[in-house]
Amino acid sequence: PSIYATCKCPTMLPVLPIQAPVSKFVIGGADFFLPGVAVGVEGGLLTLEDMPDFERGSLMLIVCIGNPMPIAVGEMFLSKSEAIQAGMKGKGMRVAHTYRDSLWELGSSSAPAGFLPAPLDTGAWVTPSD
Repeated sequence: PSIYATCKCPTMLPVLPIQAPVSKFVIGGADFFLPGVAVGVEGGLLTLEDMPDFERGSLMLIVCIGNPMPIAVGEMFLSKSEAIQAGMKGKGMRVAHTYRDSLWELGSSSAPAGFLPAPLDTGAWVTPSD
């Protein structure tokens, strides 16, 4: 699904939360690495067991803490149990589509309602001031 579709229905796929500093790599199209999952931080997952269940090949969304809308969709390289067994190290997801990529540019290119398009240096996402 496109980011436009996931913003209309952000619960269509399971979600992995990340912290804002990781988002620039994801939006840049890099594969998502498991250490980027926000665990034990405010707004993230409390424990690894709180991650949604997923299997190798599952589609999942990535959201940035503080931003309610997905910024990326991709295919998992491994299952939840494999990720935990690997110590949350290594590649976790092949990112297929992101906010601001070429597929995004084919649409209206405007941020959907509720989407916060820019992180502050503090790591919090905000709507840019005019």
